[in-house]
Amino acid sequence: FPAIARDLNLVVDERVRWTQLATSVKAAAGERLAGMSYLDTYRDADKDGAGKKRLLFSVQLRSAEKTMTGVEADQIMQRIVEACSEKHGAVLLK
Repeated sequence: FPAIARDLNLVVDERVRWTQLATSVKAAAGERLAGMSYLDTYRDADKDGAGKKRLLFSVQLRSAEKTMTGVEADQIMQRIVEACSEKHGAVLLK
């Protein structure tokens, strides 16, 4: 079945590492996570505050049983954002 790809842009403290965030994403997405790719780190103290950075990454979601709907993908993405917020203080940029 086809995968659904979504990009996330999260603002985190400078001390948060990509590997920490990736671990939280994997746990939140569970078996529907087909892949994840780090894309970029961006720093702009004027926009995000001192000691902050943006981590941009892509998540690919897939079901083994059926084609996923956009609503199902949105629910998983919400779980990912909530987990990253709780564990790392991440804020989603829209």
